[in-house]
Amino acid sequence: MKRTFSGLAAIVAVLVVAGCGGGSSGGSPAAGNTSPAGGSSSSAQAQITRNWEAFFAPDTPLQRSLQILQNGKKFESALRGQAGSSRAKQASAKVTNVRVTSPTRATVTYSILLGGHPVLEGQQGTALKINGVWQVSDQAFCSLLQLQGQPPPACGSAQ
Repeated sequence: MKRTFSGLAAIVAVLVVAGCGGGSSGGSPAAGNTSPAGGSSSSAQAQITRNWEAFFAPDTPLQRSLQILQNGKKFESALRGQAGSSRAKQASAKVTNVRVTSPTRATVTYSILLGGHPVLEGQQGTALKINGVWQVSDQAFCSLLQLQGQPPPACGSAQ
């Protein structure tokens, strides 16, 4: 069990680094979701998917990651502190479903990949629309950091 946990902790540490990578992640939104207002939510789903996958992509610039993470500036030192890991270049996320639940909130189902292989599947998190941008909630990010065992102080105030 300890070996499994330490392996998971290493993966989560990689995720912290991946959150401060660079580039874009293509990915398409999951189909079959509707907007709570009764209209199409495909635009919201596309932005959520794009931003969620970009946040965890190793080639996304730090400044972009900070923009698409709720309260991103609070996590800047944690993201910078993990930036040296070579394993971070192998980490990514793949969104498998987006369910828009209100004009400013969505539930995201995703998997964390390491070297293209799933290591945490079926994870759920929340995306929030803040100032017109769909962001990874700090709560979702902190939930992953909690698996590592030592979340940064910024997680103490995560909503």
